[in-house]
Amino acid sequence: MIPRRSPRLLVPCWWITLLLQAADPIPINQDESKVPAYTLPDPLRSTAGEPIRTAADWSGMRRPEVLELFRNHVYGRTLESLPRSGSTLVPDHPQARGGRATRQRIRVPLTRGPDGPAIDLLVYLPNSRSGKVPVFLGLNFDGNHTVTLESDIPLAPGWVPNRPQWGITHNAATEASRGSAAGRWPIDQLLEPGYGLATL
Repeated sequence: MIPRRSPRLLVPCWWITLLLQAADPIPINQDESKVPAYTLPDPLRSTAGEPIRTAADWSGMRRPEVLELFRNHVYGRTLESLPRSGSTLVPDHPQARGGRATRQRIRVPLTRGPDGPAIDLLVYLPNSRSGKVPVFLGLNFDGNHTVTLESDIPLAPGWVPNRPQWGITHNAATEASRGSAAGRWPIDQLLEPGYGLATL
């Protein structure tokens, strides 16, 4: 549940890490034949080679090592706290979706400076209910403008994946991509029984 006029959401830390790393892309190998020979580490043997025989061995020794391997090689490190001044609520549209929703746009900065990376959150709250409402949170991956045909949602300002079928060929959102994923986002169907939607 989130408050009706001032939504607060817990953003998955892996998504924040992805955003922070987006400016420095890592080359990705998608050809299995180019993967060098490797041996997966034994999950029941510590980094020092000691066997893991008990639950206490796992909890106290091996589990922290495995989590560290994931931090180093897969997900990156979770920020202990976001160094930001706070979210900015952009006054938007109290009668969106034919009067069925109050639409909000919320900018969540990830740094203290005004020019740092930020998350743009698009929220629809049903006008048929007051107070707290359950909200579905979904990642759209291509920009908030792709989930709806509404022409006043700004195009995503940052890097987006190339999708020639949507008119995106230079990793920049275009007007042709507006509403391109709207069929995957049943906004009106969620609003009808009193649910909200948040996407970023």
